Amino acid sequence: MQLGIESMVQKAFVLYWGYCHLATFVLLALLVSHRVWASRFSAAGSMIARLASSDWGAIDKLLIVLAIAHCAFYLFVPNFADYVEPLIPLLASNYLHGALVYADWHTGQAIVGSLYGPYVFLAQIPVLLWYPAIAASKLIGIGFGLAALLMLFLAVRNRAGSKDALAMCALMIALLSIEQHYWFWNRPDSILIAIVALAALLFDRGRPAVCLAGLGLLAGVAIDLKIFGALYLLPLALACLPLVPSWTGLIGAVAIGGGLFVAALALPFEVGSFSLQNYIANIALVTHQGLIISTIRESLFYGLAILALPLLTWRALGAGREERVMAIALAICTIFVAVVSGKPGGGPPYMMPLIPSALYLAARLSCREGVAQRSVTTKTRRLVLCAVLIGAAPIWAYSWFQMAKQIPAYRTELAKRAELRSLFAAFPQSEMGHNSGVDAEQDEFYRVERAFIGQVTRFDYVNFADQHFAGLESSVLYPLFEQCSVPSWILSRQGGRFLGGVFGGRPLLDEGALERFHANYELAQQFEFYEVWRCRKPSNAASAADRPVK
Repeated sequence: MQLGIESMVQKAFVLYWGYCHLATFVLLALLVSHRVWASRFSAAGSMIARLASSDWGAIDKLLIVLAIAHCAFYLFVPNFADYVEPLIPLLASNYLHGALVYADWHTGQAIVGSLYGPYVFLAQIPVLLWYPAIAASKLIGIGFGLAALLMLFLAVRNRAGSKDALAMCALMIALLSIEQHYWFWNRPDSILIAIVALAALLFDRGRPAVCLAGLGLLAGVAIDLKIFGALYLLPLALACLPLVPSWTGLIGAVAIGGGLFVAALALPFEVGSFSLQNYIANIALVTHQGLIISTIRESLFYGLAILALPLLTWRALGAGREERVMAIALAICTIFVAVVSGKPGGGPPYMMPLIPSALYLAARLSCREGVAQRSVTTKTRRLVLCAVLIGAAPIWAYSWFQMAKQIPAYRTELAKRAELRSLFAAFPQSEMGHNSGVDAEQDEFYRVERAFIGQVTRFDYVNFADQHFAGLESSVLYPLFEQCSVPSWILSRQGGRFLGGVFGGRPLLDEGALERFHANYELAQQFEFYEVWRCRKPSNAASAADRPVK
């Protein structure tokens, strides 16, 4: 019965997920254009007028409380929610112990890497040093996500007061929640959202020249999170230019900002085990994946929802020179990011870091005129929030549901985590394989435990799946199986052994790789949740080095 309900909820979510951005945009367009057709449908017009005139202060505060509770709930559940999240601490552990984070796949030594830049891994170093646990690892993303809300609040409060600042934070939460929990998960997205919110605060509080220099530093960090990360800061940077009072000041600010940009960009690759050459090779190969047009379309609808409030406020009140520059640049960057999001594995979540600058722009525009006109923009903001909240509610609810599924099996999940941790301790040179099926994949999330006991990783399927989809052959895995280069493999007892895939279910291992695995390894031990496959050649030195630790 429970499985049937879960299946129905999952199917309903998948159905709505494909249309939620379009549905939100259509509802938004209908609500904000009510003045055009209200005269023909007076009852509807009256209802919308009452909705826009209501005091939403309590709703704003409730949304903020729910967002914080969502974060806290995610901390409480024992596992991650996404297959990439464990990779972040795993590669951070590689960096901490001098192993490669971005490997050369063709050397046969390791199959690890990421399309993410170094700073997302460096952010996990305090976790590995001070409190190595899944909850602490999650706390990094949660901290940046909540910090972004705080910084937007401070930037808007400075111009519009605390009430409007809370309202903007509530709208930001609604816009972010269209993408489930992605705004605080263990990926670079939360850091990028926080960086843009910090940039908006810097733009609001700092002198233009100081802001421009600071944006250079932030842009360098952003690119070392995602290769196109600086696009999110471009609207604020361009809006800074006309505010610098002199050419001398502008040239100096650009020079200092450029130096800080280069320093922030280059520093991680100059210290430790980040290989710039291998990272660039990672990025270059993924360009062969192509773009998904339907994904770009969904991202554009999401982008229009994000831009709705500043564009409607501009129409109502007009804009100054810096606001016009910011708005035009924001619209252009929205299109560029939407195109980039068409990459397989990308999607509408790429649009999230645009939200802080869009809402900050709306706040600036709403403060240009008197109280009477500001009341008009307040009503428009409420209608936008209403439309976005209706569109986001099913997605947000599903995110809670997805996390809550772990609660009935809480003790089992803890037992899985403890068992896999003990196996990594007993077989320190082993690697985790990738089986087929959702249950097996979720069991594999606990492979992060090896990072928490100070081990390094030579194989992880996440980045290889990306590159395999772009054309990288499975033959790069052959050296890991031949001659027992990896002494032992740990696999979940669920799913097809080493038959896992990611994009479109395409298997990661071809027949040649599977043949080499079964030819060189045999099932040695089975435990409650996992099993160990060990090299068939006991005389092999690598195999002998990975006997169980007594």
